[in-house]
Amino acid sequence: MKHRLGSKSALFDLHPSSQEKICRRNNKLSTFALSDSHPDSFMKLIKSKTELDIREQLLKSNTFFQSPSRLKSALEEQGHSTAHAFTLNWTPEQDEDIYLVLVDGAYLVKIELDRVQSDSVPVCERIEIADYKHQLKKMKQIELLIAQDLAHAK
Repeated sequence: MKHRLGSKSALFDLHPSSQEKICRRNNKLSTFALSDSHPDSFMKLIKSKTELDIREQLLKSNTFFQSPSRLKSALEEQGHSTAHAFTLNWTPEQDEDIYLVLVDGAYLVKIELDRVQSDSVPVCERIEIADYKHQLKKMKQIELLIAQDLAHAK
């Protein structure tokens, strides 16, 4: 079955038996695996330049957890492993730094570290991946998928 995508120059072939959607856009072929619950919730990595750049950035974020830091200490004090941790987002606020960290490829931790009082107890919130994925745009979904891939490869 073929579908055209609105005004964009893409053509999709849907293969219900294989649960894959193949997208042909500008003579490039991309394959996305489909799930039953959400048609576009699973994507296959294609090792594009963008994906390789994201992978490199995530690997750098993981090396940050190899040496002592407030973030590493705060996560470990809360019982989270940092061996396979990747920082997905960092938001510097006036009084605090807010980090979103993927832990072991299994769940996320949002952690707030106070800048003014470094001895204050960090605020941690565990977020399940399934809950987090629903609010993401495509590029952030790809970033999450790459981070999970890296966490499982180590």
